[in-house]
Amino acid sequence: MLDVIEVLDAVEESAEFKTWNQEHPDYFLAHVFRSLDNLGEGEWQVGYYLPKTQKMTTFIPATPEKKIDVARDLDVLKPQGLLPLDKATIHIDSTTALTAAAKKRAETYGTEPILKTFFLMQNSDNGTIYNITYFTQSFKTINLHISASDASVLEHSKNNLAAFG
Repeated sequence: MLDVIEVLDAVEESAEFKTWNQEHPDYFLAHVFRSLDNLGEGEWQVGYYLPKTQKMTTFIPATPEKKIDVARDLDVLKPQGLLPLDKATIHIDSTTALTAAAKKRAETYGTEPILKTFFLMQNSDNGTIYNITYFTQSFKTINLHISASDASVLEHSKNNLAAFG
């Protein structure tokens, strides 16, 4: 299974990225996203952001079944606070981060069934983090920020996804 650094390297070494990057030198690496299914598999997305236009270009790495895909100039929901992500600050893999998050989730929030898991590798006020979110069977989200340097839990919360009345 590929992990964050391998995915970043694969994207940045691709001909599609190199061509795009020459034409768009002002964009910066903003995030790496992965949505996981119950088998721990899921599609990767690598986003590059241009503050001047508040647009994101996302690369979906190639797989044996398909070539690299590029979604250009997407609107960003909350552009405030997007910081450049430096891959040199990533010292743990996603498996380690997900293990730390699962442990904290079980200790703090019990064993409520999880429907979906995703993570966003990003730079934040707390440094480089794995921002891990679980969607639960009871329509709640459990969110954990895991340090990309040492797998420590920096923040965690549980919220209602939707209020039904």
